[in-house]
Amino acid sequence: MKPADRKDIKEKFVCREIEVVCLVGCLNEGVSIDGIEKIIYASPQSSPTNIIRTFNRGNRLHNEKSHFNVIIPVCLSDSDEEHFKKIVEAFVENDERLKKVVAQGREGNQH
Repeated sequence: MKPADRKDIKEKFVCREIEVVCLVGCLNEGVSIDGIEKIIYASPQSSPTNIIRTFNRGNRLHNEKSHFNVIIPVCLSDSDEEHFKKIVEAFVENDERLKKVVAQGREGNQH
């Protein structure tokens, strides 16, 4: 894809002329779009670096956004469940707000 085409897609996405952008090995690095509202992992992600990079893009605060959603495929096997746990652990490890929520949940479960 030509750089001009990428720029055009990004501008249309930011202005909401395009509502969904599917990233498959492109636009992964150097993309900064603060208004991202949803991240959907449609296929297994094996790279913790890419998982965190993608998560952090959606987790950026923005004046028009109070939260964002992460959608992860349902676990179908034990190996999928382990993979899911690794993704969630990576999210929590890299976000202070999530660390607090998890800690509060653990404290609540001890009573």
